[in-house]
Amino acid sequence: MFDVLRKKVRPLTNTARTLIDMVYAPSLYWLAGCKANGIVGNGKAASGRPVSPNPLETYFDSHRTGPGLWKWRHYFEAYHTHFAKFRGARPKIVEIGVYSGGSLDMWREYFGADCELYGVDIDKSCMKHEKQNVKINIANQSDRAFWRKFREEVGEVDIVIDDGGHRPRQQRPTFEEILGAIKPGGIYLCEDIHGLRNPFAAYLRGIANTLNDHRFNAVQARIKSVTFYPYIAVVEILDTPRKALTSEKSGDQWIKG
Repeated sequence: MFDVLRKKVRPLTNTARTLIDMVYAPSLYWLAGCKANGIVGNGKAASGRPVSPNPLETYFDSHRTGPGLWKWRHYFEAYHTHFAKFRGARPKIVEIGVYSGGSLDMWREYFGADCELYGVDIDKSCMKHEKQNVKINIANQSDRAFWRKFREEVGEVDIVIDDGGHRPRQQRPTFEEILGAIKPGGIYLCEDIHGLRNPFAAYLRGIANTLNDHRFNAVQARIKSVTFYPYIAVVEILDTPRKALTSEKSGDQWIKG
């Protein structure tokens, strides 16, 4: 009886936690941000070893003609940090938001011409960007039925980049429907999450908070990390699903008390 009741109550509890995080947590994050500004806002540039050129940023800076490419400058560091392991590995990539097509060419240059690219856009004119190893799908990214059909036809993918409509009502169904299609070790990256009270950012923070739950759960079993950058969130999938979280000891000398 208690098991049945728990199964019915837990989804409601998780939903309540997400709603609380969406409404209450943004205020806490805003206050934390104000505090952080006072702690780290010294205005001094960091010094250290020279940084190797980022191939994505190099491509962007040299791209003067051809399909348009529009990115926030700091995105390239996040891309390279999380995507570098896929270079030359023939990854299967989904990019939501084709626009003028410039990013499709950038990904082909970065990952290799034999990577598989699947673009998703609501604008039918984006079909002109389809070519070898680049398949364009015309759809509304908030359409869950589209994503279910997409998963059936395409199968598992390595990377999902959501640069589509940039609205929480579009980002959340996309995330929920496509996450299960990402391979072990794969990456979900969402761009242009703007605003201190962004509901989708709060939703992802709720998932990040679930990683800290004392009760082992499905998020801990499959998700490695949730990382936030300015305007970007990255969800990394574990290479191998966990069966449990364990706390272990080693050594034989302990403080008594």
